[in-house]
Amino acid sequence: MNDIHLNVHGLGVFLYSPFAAETIAPHSNFLEQRFLTPEQVLPFVYEGTLVAFQTGEGFFRLRFRQGYPAYPEEYLTYMLRLAVLVKGGTLCFRDLSDLYDWNPQCSLEQQLSLDDGYYHLSVCSNRDLSQDEIDILIYLNPLEEMPALDFRGNVPVLFG
Repeated sequence: MNDIHLNVHGLGVFLYSPFAAETIAPHSNFLEQRFLTPEQVLPFVYEGTLVAFQTGEGFFRLRFRQGYPAYPEEYLTYMLRLAVLVKGGTLCFRDLSDLYDWNPQCSLEQQLSLDDGYYHLSVCSNRDLSQDEIDILIYLNPLEEMPALDFRGNVPVLFG
């Protein structure tokens, strides 16, 4: 799996399989209209359709692995567990601020090819601020069904 490089200008990282974003109108401000408060974000996160996690601004290199992280792991200073539903074999990773003026086109450099199904995501980082690009490791483990998640009323936060 190739790395994905993201320049995040705002709140964090947004991931989805294109089927899940089909109802977002082009050029709409979906972020402020339907994806800003925990009450708006969490139903999507719990379904695994439109998934986001807070990082704050920065240059990030998303590095992908299969399975779950082995312990101890150098990237476990920060860790978050999410899940996503993939349909159509594609998972997109974008800057969450792209939802301010939605363009449904996801560049090939921001796409990951995966088999359809549910994936448990272990999102890990050591957030080394001395680097120009902060590494975020994302472990993907296929599942038979959507796992139960509990963010206790908060938007998922890796750091930020």
